[in-house]
Amino acid sequence: MTNVELIIAALAAGAGVGAKDTAAVAVRDAYDELKRLLRPKLNKAAAVNAIDTSESRPDELRAAVGQELSVIEADKDEAIVAAARRLLEAAGRTASVQNIEVRTNHGAVGTFNESVTFNQGGALPPVPPEAP
Repeated sequence: MTNVELIIAALAAGAGVGAKDTAAVAVRDAYDELKRLLRPKLNKAAAVNAIDTSESRPDELRAAVGQELSVIEADKDEAIVAAARRLLEAAGRTASVQNIEVRTNHGAVGTFNESVTFNQGGALPPVPPEAP
């Protein structure tokens, strides 16, 4: 994930979690901090409006803010990247448990921040040999 994608993901997480009345104070504070750091740097009104609209979906944020974040080099600003990481971390702590069914898996790749359970199911039947 690039730093621009990280910032967009953080904004989307903050918008999604922060809009709820029950959102953790840490999420709201981290979301407000990230927006506070971005607002003065953004040059386009549409980008500022997108981060100020709590209903913005990730695809809308990407369209309105993605290129602008690259232009202003937000991905190179350590304070902005750190704020985005803090927001994602805070939002992750309030996330609900997700069950994902995977039909075919040849291993697990990724960063696991919580415990993960893999249910392998039954063994596959052996493949019959090809006819001569």
